[in-house]
Amino acid sequence: MFLGAIILNLLSSYFIASIFGNFLIIFVAFFALVVLNMVILSLFSAINETNAFILVILNFILSLTFFKIKKAKPLKLNFDFKRFKNSLMLDKHLFILFLGFLFLLLVSLFLDIIMPSLEPDSQTYHFIRAYEFSQQGSLAHIMTNDIRALVMPINSEVLYAWMYLFKKNFYGYGIVSFCGFILAICSMWNICEKLKFAFRKRLYAIFIFSSFSAIIMQMQSLQTDLVVGSLFLASLALFINNSLFFSSLSLALAMGTKTTGVIGIIAFFIILIAFEILIEKNKKLDKTKRFSLFLIMNFLIFSSYNYFSNLFHYGSPFSSRVAYLGHVFWGGIKGYIANLIHFFFQSFDFTGFKWGFYLNDEILAIKQKVFEIINISPEIGCNVEQDKVNIAADEQVVGFGILGFLVFLPMIFLSNIKIFFNKNKKTIFLFILSIAFIINILVLARTTAYMVFSIRFIVAYVSLSSLVLIYAYKKRGFLRYIILFFCLFNMILLSTHNKRMPIPYVVDYLKEVNYNLEAFEDGCFNQKVIDIHITSPRIYKTIKEKYQDKKRILFLKKLSSSALYLKKLEKEGFKVDFLPVGKFSEEKIENYDLIILEDKVQNDNIFSTDEIKINYKVDNEKVTFNDKNAFNCFYYFESHLTSDKKEAVERICFSWEFLIKNKKVKLDYSDFFNLGEENKNTEIFYFVRK
Repeated sequence: MFLGAIILNLLSSYFIASIFGNFLIIFVAFFALVVLNMVILSLFSAINETNAFILVILNFILSLTFFKIKKAKPLKLNFDFKRFKNSLMLDKHLFILFLGFLFLLLVSLFLDIIMPSLEPDSQTYHFIRAYEFSQQGSLAHIMTNDIRALVMPINSEVLYAWMYLFKKNFYGYGIVSFCGFILAICSMWNICEKLKFAFRKRLYAIFIFSSFSAIIMQMQSLQTDLVVGSLFLASLALFINNSLFFSSLSLALAMGTKTTGVIGIIAFFIILIAFEILIEKNKKLDKTKRFSLFLIMNFLIFSSYNYFSNLFHYGSPFSSRVAYLGHVFWGGIKGYIANLIHFFFQSFDFTGFKWGFYLNDEILAIKQKVFEIINISPEIGCNVEQDKVNIAADEQVVGFGILGFLVFLPMIFLSNIKIFFNKNKKTIFLFILSIAFIINILVLARTTAYMVFSIRFIVAYVSLSSLVLIYAYKKRGFLRYIILFFCLFNMILLSTHNKRMPIPYVVDYLKEVNYNLEAFEDGCFNQKVIDIHITSPRIYKTIKEKYQDKKRILFLKKLSSSALYLKKLEKEGFKVDFLPVGKFSEEKIENYDLIILEDKVQNDNIFSTDEIKINYKVDNEKVTFNDKNAFNCFYYFESHLTSDKKEAVERICFSWEFLIKNKKVKLDYSDFFNLGEENKNTEIFYFVRK
């Protein structure tokens, strides 16, 4: 049924794209149809496999009917294969890069089809969220202890949930990011075709963009910044092609996919306005005005669901107050300057090369010296500081590699210089893109507190401005060989040695399980492919061996703990909940046969200030609780974020003391083990209801 749903939805998208005459619309329409169908079903709490497939069939019938009524011609791929072949033959570097590009595509597609969701964010909220949507029958807020699984935009998880309805497994969802990458390069090509950039320069820009470390890592993951960047590019391409409805639809989908889509709105509208005034010579901005009206409508239909849910639950469309405090920019002008310095120095990324290890102390020392000279603390405005120069192929912290600071940033600078010597349409356009990138960084630095993980957000903005790489193309020169080397290194070696899915290990284990993907999925979670340091497979095994009769299970897990694998138990008749530990109480015990506790003390997000109940005193850093028998929590406050009122952003709860003294449960089994990562010792306690 999954293949049937994919094929029918693709055909529906193809008919729509044929009616409006643009290949890019296939991607946008496919995404939009899935979101629309799931939102409609969610309104009636009717999300399930049967209903979703009925709407897929209905989409197909309606789009085919509309296609016939409009007497639309079948969409043809407008690509000059002869010029493409000639370009590769005339420039051997392009031909070699093309071969590396094909290798990259094949490797990434292979991994995206077979690999389960192993990234930490995916296991703690991205895919957990999608799974719960599919199980509860709606897109309403789920039961979780991670505030990100509630307040963040949901469109990518809606797509994952739609896929899970038919797939019923945890692997293959990386294909969404892969399709996002394909949309990005198709949009780049479409823009270049419209503005008549030289054929070889287009290819060169696309190949360099494809070889950026962060692009490769996100192409092989469930992170959504690349998807947002591709929707930005598609929106721009469709705007240039005067397809304003679908241009606005693409941007609306980006706004509903990740907050970076909202942060990038200012720079994106500057691109549209500047393009219409400077290149199309239309000072009335007719296109931008119509685009804006369509955007409002499309946002309300396709991307507003969770914004309204947040408004209903928390009084704000963006997040709860405490989630806001956990991520918001702070530190005033000094914090803003500090953020920009952090971003600049993090651009020195050496993914895949030990050079970064040898240069680490020098780069961080220079960074520290800059802060000392301007008399600003590097901790101002910062939530998670960079402690080392990156060399790892880890999607959580990977930057854009050596090509990022060797090629991309210089091309941004060159785009700002060239405008003074040549003011043709191409130069103006690339200047606009370079300015948009700078604005996006300036807005990002003022919008959120800096984290070393923030480098991922920039993927969306690099994607949008990626065509400045056209300036990197030269027919000769030593720089061509340097670029060729790093591009091929990333395309061939980096793509096959992703930290969480290295090809040698993947292929070996696939052979071992005779290419059984269900067995391969289990092996990945059970650390037989790569050591991912999660507790849930061990808990899963214990439940299957000791607690087959305990069908209602509560897992009181730590905030960052990855527990996705436990959801596999629900296929076998179990019900597993991840209740926020701060919302746990004696009354909740009656709902469960087995309560699993991860370590004696849990940290937890706070979803509302109403949950803060201070029943303790702090004297010389010693905490004394008023009621020793109650379920007690200690709260962390961030005084630097509020002016006249302290508000907690996280709590520490003493779950062990409450459960071990409670007369309704008894400790039945405890399991102590080492996760294998920096000696992370973990203890799991199993309490059964008396």
